[in-house]
Amino acid sequence: MASIKDVAQIAGVSIGTVSRAFNNYSDICEETRQRIYEAAKSINYVPNINARNLSSKRNHSYALVISGFLDENPNESILVAHMRGVFQFAIKNNLEFAVHMTGTTIQKKQSYKSFCEEHAVSGVILSGITTDDPYFLELTEHASIPCVAIDISIPSANVGSVSVDNFSAMRDMTFHLFEMGHRDICVITGKIHTSVNAERLAGVRAAYDYIEASLSDEDIYCGDFSQEKAYQIIVNLIATGKLHKYTAFLCFSDFMAMGVLEALKKNGFSVPNDFSVTGFDDIPQARYVSPPLTTIRQNFTDAGVRAGKLLYEMVHGSKKRQDVISYDLVKRESVKNSI
Repeated sequence: MASIKDVAQIAGVSIGTVSRAFNNYSDICEETRQRIYEAAKSINYVPNINARNLSSKRNHSYALVISGFLDENPNESILVAHMRGVFQFAIKNNLEFAVHMTGTTIQKKQSYKSFCEEHAVSGVILSGITTDDPYFLELTEHASIPCVAIDISIPSANVGSVSVDNFSAMRDMTFHLFEMGHRDICVITGKIHTSVNAERLAGVRAAYDYIEASLSDEDIYCGDFSQEKAYQIIVNLIATGKLHKYTAFLCFSDFMAMGVLEALKKNGFSVPNDFSVTGFDDIPQARYVSPPLTTIRQNFTDAGVRAGKLLYEMVHGSKKRQDVISYDLVKRESVKNSI
């Protein structure tokens, strides 16, 4: 296998000169640089990116680490959108981003610190991390390498976060249901060990507090961000005679809202004539289901772009640690005015 030493010998220069040429140092004349490139080409030598980044004070290598991508998780489209945004930023700014998949089992075998050292990265973006993941726990205690987490806040000095204001968004959605006359609301939450779930539930409770009402724990069901589980919740409510306790279903994701819609329709109910249903995310399918879904719109690709930008700024000394993306309450036909 061709080595940097072989390139140096063919080009008639030192190994250090070859390294400086590949790392674009300005003190290498163009004639020498081209001779080195031709020598490398003649023996099919390709410089190692990680080695280049280790040897250069100016270049950095970044990693996008996606957790839970291989799980049975319908939110994979959101993770892909995060990826798209990160790479939009990377391409625009001529940066290197490598994608790595992880999960709880992998994280137990290799720590975050060890991962960073092995891949020689200057910074990491985390997508899909939950509060019970080993990386979350490790980063809470210490983060030696700058990190930006999407949709989760990790209390550590060297960790930033990019997310929508989940608290305010879900509070606004709850207020919308109140304004439409709904008080008997069934709340279908997402995964327990996620920051977004806790923040959205806090937003719902804040809306209830504002109107001096209370949300009973009996009216909260865990749908795990799963369309299938949300579907089953409705089936169980029908079987136990509890369905008509509610006039509206407040879901923490569009996927779960679509599960609710499907279950209600298959059992002969009409939305919104019999029940109102809301979602969260405004995934592409939300506007095409019947009826089109009232939901919270957030831009997942923009979240990826902003995560890339925030990480880049942190690696270069910025003290900024948080970026909040905007949201819109999209009112469609799945909510009925019951006043």
